[in-house]
Amino acid sequence: MSEGRKDRPADTVLVTLGVLGDLRSDAAQAVLLLGELRGLTKWGDERLCGQLNCDLDKWTQAGSAGARGEAALNHSLLFLTLVRDATQLVDLTADRREVVNAAVELCHAAGGPVAKRAPRMRAALEHTPTGDLRPLDLLGLGEIGRAWRSTALNMESGPAYEQAVAAMRLAGSVAAQTAHLSPERLLLLAGSKPKDLLGRNVSQRMAEHLLFCNKCKKLAESMDLHDLLRSEELLDLDALSRPVAA
Repeated sequence: MSEGRKDRPADTVLVTLGVLGDLRSDAAQAVLLLGELRGLTKWGDERLCGQLNCDLDKWTQAGSAGARGEAALNHSLLFLTLVRDATQLVDLTADRREVVNAAVELCHAAGGPVAKRAPRMRAALEHTPTGDLRPLDLLGLGEIGRAWRSTALNMESGPAYEQAVAAMRLAGSVAAQTAHLSPERLLLLAGSKPKDLLGRNVSQRMAEHLLFCNKCKKLAESMDLHDLLRSEELLDLDALSRPVAA
């Protein structure tokens, strides 16, 4: 294999395990998704598989392992697709690794049949609470911890859901008034290198979010970040999308 292809382990795995003949197979797609995640997280194969608790041998043998093996492979494919989609919403390698780890942790604590966990997680990530942001939108703002806590709340059952509900009860009415953007990240956005410290796309979304979200505006004002609220330096005005939430 040439030097330029050493960072693409999926190619080698597909060839050596004999699934390259049908790239449309679930096994091939799962391996390719693993390659995408390797590029996003900058983890090596062993570390990435360890973080994801995945087994390439089981994937490629699923076709001859009966219905149970196929079901397990299908869940792996759905889960890896979800993790890839969520990871792509943030820019920095450290943030992408945090997203992967949080997704694995939530899946483990989701409860219920394993085969239904990835679809439940997908629905929870995309659920829009009344008057608030989807967890996916929070991920796009780089608020990773809050995004996954919100996802757990949307799961409706399981250990992760119960823990999130307990935390929400402790927070009480304060939670509903809490800004989407954390004070620490607002300070980074107002600093001299927001694109380096937050990521180009994430910092852009944060700046755009401040145009429309009253709760986050109030937090920025309370922190005396008035220049941030008036400044258009961070905004690519031609790329502004519709408001996310107020």
